[in-house]
Amino acid sequence: GESDGTSSAGAIEMDTGATIEFKDVTILQDASTGYTINSGTAEIAEGGFLKIVPGSTTQDFTFATGATSFNIKSRASLQIERNAQFVYNNSTETLLVCEDATSEVSLDNSTFKASEDITIANGTIIADGKSTIDTDGNTITLDTTSDIVVMPAATLELSGAGTVNYGVHDYVWTEMQKIQSSEKEEADKFGRRVAISGNYAIIGAYFE
Repeated sequence: GESDGTSSAGAIEMDTGATIEFKDVTILQDASTGYTINSGTAEIAEGGFLKIVPGSTTQDFTFATGATSFNIKSRASLQIERNAQFVYNNSTETLLVCEDATSEVSLDNSTFKASEDITIANGTIIADGKSTIDTDGNTITLDTTSDIVVMPAATLELSGAGTVNYGVHDYVWTEMQKIQSSEKEEADKFGRRVAISGNYAIIGAYFE
């Protein structure tokens, strides 16, 4: 099935082989209850998002042992916001599948917690505010197709007495074209601000 819109806290129960697809969904958690996917496959649709927004206290969104797969499609994002905690607690499915580098797990003053060993393939973890990756004594493996991006002025804390294995990309940078300001001055921070839309980029000088 497909889910659009807003949902309150609770649990999702599905038969084996069933799939729930989220597309532009915000889950609002109350002050006492988290949200759990207990069975079946969860999928965030291409170009869509699943946003976890808690109440006034820390709440868990749990991908539990009975669930079989959690997939984030191209240009889709799992957004975990202010004090929310995404808990991966699945001993049979050890892979959080991101379709490609545009698939995102976005942390905004929130926590990604692995209550079992997990491998994250493809995709990007973006940390903003004060966010945490909690190993909970387990191993989180990010393969060489995965990236961790910490936004400016943000902090990402690694905790939980476990292990984070990060397969760093072997990037080779090639200069294609050199762009210079027509009014360049020493230490004006040209290139510090960049806005990109489609095939266009606007490049600013921070101290101009």
